Amino acid sequence: SQSIPLRNSTKQKALALFDIGSQSSSILKELANRLGSDRTKGENLELFSFGSKTPKSCQTTKLEIEVRTLDSEIIIIDTYELNYPTEKLQ
Repeated sequence: SQSIPLRNSTKQKALALFDIGSQSSSILKELANRLGSDRTKGENLELFSFGSKTPKSCQTTKLEIEVRTLDSEIIIIDTYELNYPTEKLQ
């Protein structure tokens, strides 16, 4: 897990998975609220969860976070906040 600092100096330790091959990144809305992230705009996304054949429509908000890597490099990531990370397993 890494601390995720924002421009407003709020930090939270969080377990994160970054997939550079992904079309977009997301974080849980609960974490975005704890960080006090600045939201930019609402968007409607069509999301495919793992193994699904049809997309699910999701209203979300885009935001920007700063992540400090293990090498102390700061990376700015455009991300979407979601209420849940994946569908329930069956």
